[in-house]
Amino acid sequence: MRVKALAAVAAAAALLIGFAYASRQADSPVEVVTTAPTAIDFAATDLDGSPFSGASLRGKVVLLDFWAVWCAPCITAIPKLNHLQAEFADYDFEVVGLAVHSGTVEDVRQFAAEHGMRYRVVVGDEELPYRYGVIGYPSYFLIDRQGNQVRKLVGALPDLEEKVIAEIKALVASSGS
Repeated sequence: MRVKALAAVAAAAALLIGFAYASRQADSPVEVVTTAPTAIDFAATDLDGSPFSGASLRGKVVLLDFWAVWCAPCITAIPKLNHLQAEFADYDFEVVGLAVHSGTVEDVRQFAAEHGMRYRVVVGDEELPYRYGVIGYPSYFLIDRQGNQVRKLVGALPDLEEKVIAEIKALVASSGS
């Protein structure tokens, strides 16, 4: 009898977790538009194992993508991010994929190679998402040349490019002053 009760509790918990996950993956991702400054002063590790400083991005327009290797919407977004990086390659624009909760640098390097990620990928520590207020994956932060957060988008975004392209064009056209 006790085993049946535990099985029922486990099944109910699994259903609740599944429902919470499914509702988070719905076609209505959270979209937050803000002009609150966000520091790009973060430390990570590049895929060669060398330290990477987010401060090195100052002066560029950046689309910072918090993602994880186990996140299906993150994987789906890779071609869109590749396209944005290629489209703005001649401007001071950079997509930076910040992998978190994804294993070792070697794990992420292998994943990036297997999935054809053609933009900078770095590995952050487990505290970084909390510092940025990440509530789900993927989370995108559009950052201007001065390091200020211009826009935050969270969740599966089939229309990611359409949501950010006009702002990217305006930001890369700005002189940076």
